[in-house]
Amino acid sequence: MELLRHGVPLTLLFDLIDPSGPRSAELYGQEQAAA
Repeated sequence: MELLRHGVPLTLLFDLIDPSGPRSAELYGQEQAAA
């Protein structure tokens, strides 16, 4: 995963793969809570 080495968040990759996917929304929520 070359992108990850450049600091691209997993949530962004999930959004690109499946913008309406429940996983990306869940991970985004977890990331916001952790920030």
